[in-house]
Amino acid sequence: MRYQVGGSLRSDDPTYVTRQADEQLYDSLKAGHFCYVFNSRQMGKSSLLQRTSYRLKEEGHSCVYLDMTRLGIEDTTPEQWYKGIIISLLYTLKLESQIDFQRWWEMQACISYVQKIHLFFEDILLPNFQSYSLRNGQAKRIFIFID
Repeated sequence: MRYQVGGSLRSDDPTYVTRQADEQLYDSLKAGHFCYVFNSRQMGKSSLLQRTSYRLKEEGHSCVYLDMTRLGIEDTTPEQWYKGIIISLLYTLKLESQIDFQRWWEMQACISYVQKIHLFFEDILLPNFQSYSLRNGQAKRIFIFID
């Protein structure tokens, strides 16, 4: 048996210990509930998210895993942070060819970053994802995991 300190376990790692939280999170997400997992450091939160994401993908859903540490911490401007989230969503969901992102971003110059991300979800992500899914017979729902 091996022991891992730090970092997420692979979704199929045989050393992963299934907990009550695994089923609770999975069932709640499938029911359409907003979910969050709070615990102290190194308690398996990221592994739980990875494993749940894997289960949902196996069912044909699309899952996006946003690691906040990869988006930047100290020197990141608000613009870079919001752009990073949107670009991560576009590429993970394979929607980058559906929109000229830079042009869209510049057209929204007069609104706040929070409004931009809201418009992105409402006007870009959801309509394009739904039409892409219908054309390709793929994903049923989008699940976004933020870690």
